[in-house]
Amino acid sequence: MTFWNRVRSREARAHVAAVLFLLLPAKLLADENNGKTKMECYKKALECNFVLVKGNYFRAIHAVYEQDFKNKLMSRSRGSSEQAEYLSDIDNYDFYVELKDGYYEIAVGGTMRPGAPDVFGAHHYKIDAKTYEIINKWQSK
Repeated sequence: MTFWNRVRSREARAHVAAVLFLLLPAKLLADENNGKTKMECYKKALECNFVLVKGNYFRAIHAVYEQDFKNKLMSRSRGSSEQAEYLSDIDNYDFYVELKDGYYEIAVGGTMRPGAPDVFGAHHYKIDAKTYEIINKWQSK
């Protein structure tokens, strides 16, 4: 008896099919990214309407947000310029995360969108991979 024959109800079969359908693109994307540059991966990510965020990457981003970036965001909300207004909304930022040897390197920069003000520079963070504490931070212009 095959696995599929053991799954008796239509609802259970639909769930199994959905899980298999969702796992296949993740596997293909993982294989496809091997050996690509960061820019190639970034361009590919812009073509998709979804993104996979691993739990450890989420924790690293959340640590940056809670320990430092939230205060920067709040201080921008007091600005009156178009750029200050744009940068006071977390939805107008991109987070770039890379796991390195024992730490995460995270860059937080304004999202470039048509009609949005030009935003240059980013906040950079080095986060300990075990404690999720900020080790170092700097800003590029």
